Amino acid sequence: MVLLFGFVVAMLGVVGSIMRRSPLLPVEGSRTDRRGERRGERRGERRGERNRERRKRKKTEEALYAKLGAMRTEIAGEDPTPLEVLLTERVVLLWMFTSLLEVLMATQYRKDVGDGSERLSPAYLLQQSRILESATRRYLAAVRELARVRKLQANTPAVQQNVQINLDNVR
Repeated sequence: MVLLFGFVVAMLGVVGSIMRRSPLLPVEGSRTDRRGERRGERRGERRGERNRERRKRKKTEEALYAKLGAMRTEIAGEDPTPLEVLLTERVVLLWMFTSLLEVLMATQYRKDVGDGSERLSPAYLLQQSRILESATRRYLAAVRELARVRKLQANTPAVQQNVQINLDNVR
């Protein structure tokens, strides 16, 4: 579940604003008795765990940016037109959005939920499935439009020359 959360946070791009803020911790050494030392140890363990989670999220975020960059360059191709660049960006963003929604929906279909408090209501799941369906339609429409633009550009000659020959002066 922690890895899924890291993936979702990285995909939403909120890692920079939420996860990089340092937590507000009390000043260390304010208590010198045994309870304070134990709290300090537990705090150190929690801090280490948070740092490990941050590193995992950071790696996930970097991998996601690398994947999106590779998709952009692969889909756009060599020397894309401005319209192709816009459509490529739309395709990549909608791919990311539909993937995120699919991951969130897939978590609700697992068997080991625990006490059931993590399960969402059926009405909410129906709403999410409608949103996923809409996002998928938009994604496929963007892919179709990109293909249509490329097809139209392939049929149009790059340079057209008009040649006029004047035959009146030839004898």
